[in-house]
Amino acid sequence: MKIKLTPFGAGLTSSVIFIFLTSIFIKDLFLLILGLALMIMIIIDYFVAIYLERRCFFETYVGGDRIWVWESGRIEIISRSCLLEHDIKIVRPLTLKMIEKIDRDSHRIVLDVRFEYSGTYKIDVLNMIIYSFLKIFQIHRHVAVNKTFIVYPEYVYWLGRIAYALSGEGLEGASSSHSGGSLEMLSIKSLLRTVAGEYYETREYVPGDELRRIDWKATARALKMMIKDLRELGGEGVMFAYDPRCSGSYTCDSIVSTLFSVALTIYQEKISPLYVYNIYEKKIYRYKDPERFLISLAEDVIMKIIMNKLSKDLYEYVSPSEFKKLLSLLEGSLKETEYIRMKDLDEKLFTLLRGALIVSDVLNGSSYIIDLVNMMKDRSFEKIAIVPEKPWIDLDNLEDKYLGYKTYSYVINDLKRSGFKIYVKKKGGFEIL
Repeated sequence: MKIKLTPFGAGLTSSVIFIFLTSIFIKDLFLLILGLALMIMIIIDYFVAIYLERRCFFETYVGGDRIWVWESGRIEIISRSCLLEHDIKIVRPLTLKMIEKIDRDSHRIVLDVRFEYSGTYKIDVLNMIIYSFLKIFQIHRHVAVNKTFIVYPEYVYWLGRIAYALSGEGLEGASSSHSGGSLEMLSIKSLLRTVAGEYYETREYVPGDELRRIDWKATARALKMMIKDLRELGGEGVMFAYDPRCSGSYTCDSIVSTLFSVALTIYQEKISPLYVYNIYEKKIYRYKDPERFLISLAEDVIMKIIMNKLSKDLYEYVSPSEFKKLLSLLEGSLKETEYIRMKDLDEKLFTLLRGALIVSDVLNGSSYIIDLVNMMKDRSFEKIAIVPEKPWIDLDNLEDKYLGYKTYSYVINDLKRSGFKIYVKKKGGFEIL
């Protein structure tokens, strides 16, 4: 417990000292009596505040200690038998949501807890400020919380979605112990599909299919869930170009989340054929089956990004046994994957496309991206690029951050000049730049 003067109290105390000194210097009895009266008032306010502060009782309640990076946690403080006015010192990651009076001497204070990045965070105490009756003193009192928050990165959410789509089971860890909020699929489906697609077939429902495609008449006849399968109209296919490189945990989480959400969109919308171009390796593949593409991309992202860049806290979020089970599933399915590897990226390919999608942090391999964009510059098909928000955050020093920002700005402007629509990946969603 610490007792300090409020700004008002500091001003009043200074005034009392000045009055005392002035009364002694000019030998004024009235000022001397006034100074004594004010001094007695300050002393009484101090001792009354100390006595009443000891009667104040605080209880803390934590809404949940496992949250997704785009969500807010919740802490409630109930004050009881506290006749003095009190407040809480707000520091990051806390924000005050509400103060509610329960009765004459009880209040409820609701705080939101929002963390900037994923990880494990511990909040030991909160600093309550109790004011004396005359607001001359403020008493700082620690209220124990002693709670550790586990903040799940977004890629774990999408990893669970992929596991469910491929096997019908999620992952133990984040996906089972904490349901979290449901993220919408990528809001750029107009590029990847035509809503009024061509009817292809009616087939049995598989995990990951959209419920709006249920064929209720066929379901009633077959006594099992049936789905209307659509195929795209228009050009031959879509190009999906991506660069798996990223600088740190923040950017890597953004890149992995974007790749997984795009892959799930392609899988669920049955986009085929699909041309997949790895910008870093300069390899292009043609997939006939969207499921094979999902398996191949998931395996590539897990091995090259998650295991290399995000493995430090991986098992804080996902059960090791379940993660190994997913890896075994992907490796087993990958042996059966059918794709056609094309030797070079031929400009003739762009005449066959109805759209192109690029995912990159644009800081790594910026020259490769610009070369690819220049090849698409005069093409009339729809072009979209998805980039992380502020990818220079993960760079080490201020000079590197500045250079990263300049590179980012240059590449983004070049994408815009080439007719690309830019989406910025933010927590839990996307925003048009």
